[in-house]
Amino acid sequence: MKLGTKFFLLIATVIFVFSSFLAYRTWFLSHKYVEDLINEEIHLALTFDVAIREYVEDIIRPRMTELLDSEDFEPETMSTSYIARSIFNNVRKDFPEIILKFSSNNPRNPVNIAGPEEQQMINHFNKNPDLKHWAGGITFNDQKYLAHYIPRIMEDSCLQCHGDPADAPNSLVKRYGPDASFHLPVGQVMGLDTIALPTSKIHNRLWKDLNINFALISAGIAGLFLSIFFVFKFLVTGRLTKIIGHIDRMASQADYSQIMPIEIRGNDEITQLAGSFNILSATLRNYYTSLEERLQDYAALNEELTLEIAERKKAENALGEIRHNLELRVEERTDELVLASLKLEKEILERELAEKAIQTSHAELDQIFNTAADGMRIISRDFEMMRWNNTFLTVTGLSDEDLIGKKCHEVFPGSACGTPECPVTRIKNGEKFIEAEVVKERLDGSTIPCIMVAKPFLSPDGEFIGIIENFKDITERKKADDALKENEEYLRAIMATIQTGVLVTDSNTGVITDANPCASEMIDNPLEELIGSSFDSYLDINNPFDGIDKIHQTSQDDCMLRPKKGKPIHVRRSVASVDIKGNQYLVQSLLNITDIKRLLKQQEINIILARKILGLVNGLPPSLIEINDDLALYVEATSVSCNSEGGDHYFVRNLPPTTNHQAGRTMLSVKDQSGHAVNCILRSIISDLTHNALIQQNQGRPLEEIVSELNDSICNSNCFNEDDFFTSITGEIDHEKLLLRFVSTGHPPFILIRRNQVLLIASSGESGTNLPVAVQSGMLFTAGELQLEEEDKLIFYTDGLLDMPYRKSRKTLKPADLAQIIAEDLSPDEQHRVSDIIDRTLTKIAEQSNEELIPYKKNTSDDDITILGLEVENQKCYNVAVWRPKDLSEIDLHISTLLDNIRQNLNEQGFDSQQLANIRISLTEAVMNAWKHGNKKNPDKLVTVRWRFANHFVIEIIDEGQGFDHHAIPDPTSYKNITRESGRGVYMIRNHSTFACWKDNGRHVFLSFKKHVSPEERKQREIINKLMNLWTF
Repeated sequence: MKLGTKFFLLIATVIFVFSSFLAYRTWFLSHKYVEDLINEEIHLALTFDVAIREYVEDIIRPRMTELLDSEDFEPETMSTSYIARSIFNNVRKDFPEIILKFSSNNPRNPVNIAGPEEQQMINHFNKNPDLKHWAGGITFNDQKYLAHYIPRIMEDSCLQCHGDPADAPNSLVKRYGPDASFHLPVGQVMGLDTIALPTSKIHNRLWKDLNINFALISAGIAGLFLSIFFVFKFLVTGRLTKIIGHIDRMASQADYSQIMPIEIRGNDEITQLAGSFNILSATLRNYYTSLEERLQDYAALNEELTLEIAERKKAENALGEIRHNLELRVEERTDELVLASLKLEKEILERELAEKAIQTSHAELDQIFNTAADGMRIISRDFEMMRWNNTFLTVTGLSDEDLIGKKCHEVFPGSACGTPECPVTRIKNGEKFIEAEVVKERLDGSTIPCIMVAKPFLSPDGEFIGIIENFKDITERKKADDALKENEEYLRAIMATIQTGVLVTDSNTGVITDANPCASEMIDNPLEELIGSSFDSYLDINNPFDGIDKIHQTSQDDCMLRPKKGKPIHVRRSVASVDIKGNQYLVQSLLNITDIKRLLKQQEINIILARKILGLVNGLPPSLIEINDDLALYVEATSVSCNSEGGDHYFVRNLPPTTNHQAGRTMLSVKDQSGHAVNCILRSIISDLTHNALIQQNQGRPLEEIVSELNDSICNSNCFNEDDFFTSITGEIDHEKLLLRFVSTGHPPFILIRRNQVLLIASSGESGTNLPVAVQSGMLFTAGELQLEEEDKLIFYTDGLLDMPYRKSRKTLKPADLAQIIAEDLSPDEQHRVSDIIDRTLTKIAEQSNEELIPYKKNTSDDDITILGLEVENQKCYNVAVWRPKDLSEIDLHISTLLDNIRQNLNEQGFDSQQLANIRISLTEAVMNAWKHGNKKNPDKLVTVRWRFANHFVIEIIDEGQGFDHHAIPDPTSYKNITRESGRGVYMIRNHSTFACWKDNGRHVFLSFKKHVSPEERKQREIINKLMNLWTF
């Protein structure tokens, strides 16, 4: 690419980029200035509109209200929207393109009906009640506008004209009818103040001016570019082209000595370039002349060197031939010396290998002989000791000095010595191998039972030298044989006298291979008939071996044994698997527990009665406790015993106001008694009876003093043994301060969930932690404090929850592990209820532990599981419907409409069709009671229905009647009340809702419905609800 082209491209790029930047900046600033100006004009108009409305509302309307009758309403002087719209209609005569409007879903003037865009804005403000203003671009009638919206919110002061038509002035209803802009709930957006200015015309005018300016700027830039082009060509590229042409002509000449200089004009860089070329051409001409002279001298010198090189090559060829002959003679002599050396080395190596083989053979034999596990000795044909190993010395207790020069019968004699049975004599007579069990005698007189093996010891030529004897000490085997015989006799005596039936069966066939007399007596079958029969024919189970632990080869179960004659009997069976000579057998112990079963059945009756008494003492906790007008305390409790006699128990009490607690308080207690069985439940009854009595008698005393007195009362009651105690967590929530004070007595820390953060409270050593109750009398317990907040969640539990994984993993959970499990399940973007957290946590831990946990029904773990959850709920986040029903059909219509609107939310919350039916029944009965018995069917009195979704689905029904005493309603299920009409509604409400209570002298009924209520839970609630409330304050 030419220099001129590069220069012009660079200049064009710079001009284009700079021009584009200036153009964009000009457009951006102009556009922003126009938008700011429009926004100021809109804001001015909107401020003017709001000022007109406020003036009418604060000044004119009150004055007109004083002047006019209460049933008169003149929109021309009293309606803020009417006056504002009238003023702005006059303004629009001069500015028709401006939109000035008060938009509403249900306006009294059809002109104000909200369009689709305005309807969207109304919905947007309803969903975002904190939003007070919105500004932005909109499209209206295919034109773009810049709009500002201000919502008009329904307030209590608006109810007269926009609430119930019956409360509005007659002239207003007569003028606009009973539907237009009525029935608006407080807090809802009534309409929008809308101000919008068109931006299309302004932007078009702006673009037109900018295009003219851009055209003028482009023409100026083009002229500048052409001027630069011609100047650069005259001053630079033209002169450089002449220099390049001269250089090309000089380069095409063959004789460089004829290169001519360039003509020089001017005094700039290009002139200096031409001068430098002239200097270079002169230097090149001089160098070319000198080079020709030196080339002639080098040619003469080259001829002389060529002759000298030829002579030297002849001499080198002669020396090479002499060197080759000498090397051949040296190689021949070297080969002769190598052959002689290799032959000598071979002979030496063969001799060394033979000597090493002999030494190795002797060493191996010595090592084998001396390290043999059995005692060995070599005896000559003359009965002399020739050699012995270390094991022989150990067996005999002798040393080398004791054996040298001795005869064999002198050092280790036996019963065969000196007789024809002597091994030396027998092998001399031709025997080749002797093996016998002998008893040898040491020098100290002790004897050793051995197995002796003897063989002949021969020379390499086959000559008989002596014998080799091998001795294996079998003392321990002799002792084991004797012990085995004794054990067999001992076991035979046990089997014959033990009062437990014992059977041995083949694990593959189930055939009985052995049995003791007790088993024969239990089955009522002689031993000779019992052995060989099929075992499963005597047990009342499908597969008698299904319960065997495949890892530990053991099992234990209770089953029914079917004797050959007589009634079946209860037996406790223990099974162990053994392997005998490759065959698998099952050893089974059968204990008759028929009498034990009968006693347990009687004890179970006592346990059930104790459970009922404990239920009478503690009752069921209230599902919801009202703290104040804004907050309520939700209570969720689950307690499942590992068997019927568990030691966990709890209660929750809502206590009335006192001097120290003017807004009332909530008392809770979770206890875990030591031990099990019926005595454990009896101690639980004593603990909670005493605790509740102390609460009732000492309502002004601090929590820690009550727990201290509870400890003293328990210790001094003589109802607890020395090793009996219980852990507990006792809490007291002050409704006015929302302050939790707690006393933990050896109990696991409880959990606080605040803004999805999981914290452990009352860990060991922290404030409020103490020793367990009933450990020692006279202890002074201390309390801790926790300031609660709205939406706080508390979870109390017993250690059975932490111990659940132990049976599977041999490890227990720590409180921090439980907190981590809960935290992992909390999504930061979702709202989590304490009831859902408890359900998910119990399910997760049970699955990880391979245990089955069903609240109110089943717990397969080794300890009781109790968990109590609390949540501080905002009870003002509700929806409201206000009805004035005239008859039953209108009540049914209102209820059907309400349930249709919330049915989807109920389904999403997990409520099934049966629960929906319960909600409908309870709601219908409550509204019927409010309309019929409360308002006395007066259509002018309101029936207010409020509902919200929280841990439970909560409905409140409020009437304007005189109220009633709901405690005095007779039980309609009683025989004497069957024919009475009253009481059935309250009964149905209580039985179809999870929790029901009446406030404000019966005018306000509060109902809650749990998402999932099992039949077992419902049955237990029904039983406990029928019991007397011992602690009504």
